[in-house]
Amino acid sequence: MPAITSKETPEDVEFDVHREDISAEELIETYSKWGEEYEQDLRPEIYLGPQYIAQHVANVYGKSNSDIKILDVAAGTGFLGQKLLEQGFTNIDALEPSQGMTQVASKKQIYNQFICEFLRDKNPIVKDDTYDCLVCCGGFVEGHIPCSAIKDMIRMVKPGGHICFVICEEAFWKKEYKDRLEPEMQQLEKEGRWKKVVSSRVEKYYNNKDGIVYVHQVL
Repeated sequence: MPAITSKETPEDVEFDVHREDISAEELIETYSKWGEEYEQDLRPEIYLGPQYIAQHVANVYGKSNSDIKILDVAAGTGFLGQKLLEQGFTNIDALEPSQGMTQVASKKQIYNQFICEFLRDKNPIVKDDTYDCLVCCGGFVEGHIPCSAIKDMIRMVKPGGHICFVICEEAFWKKEYKDRLEPEMQQLEKEGRWKKVVSSRVEKYYNNKDGIVYVHQVL
């Protein structure tokens, strides 16, 4: 695997972790080694996703609503958690499989607890109806969160709560999500599991690539 080094321009930021065939073990190892350099590689001028999600959560709940219990999925080193904290949200947990990432995040004192697990089809550690809001930024890329895990996201959120995530537009052409993610979301709405509140295109979500923010309310 190529060494991970800090990049000089957004155009240089292409990482080996975003590929279809990466194993869970390799993913954890790579992110754990990435650690501190991740902070530079995904600096704010390259990675605008966290501020988009934090703003949408603030739009739903208002600012400084410390009672809202939030789960940050694929939390990484805490980029999104920091933006949520700046909006006044303080009751935040992190779900992140890489200990190298959580070690960096823990220094920021953002999260109440760390759940060192993948989001897959079902995560038995998190009980049903635990969170008021679930957020995810950067997790919907190949080799990371599968379409089937959306059902587990819904399971962990209380009825009336919200799920807010952003995905790069080009991800819809990748094998895991092409002709699968949108139909899965629509089917869950037909089944009465959740309803779409927001679907909004955002500019320069990551590395000058546009993204789409989704907000759904769990029913």
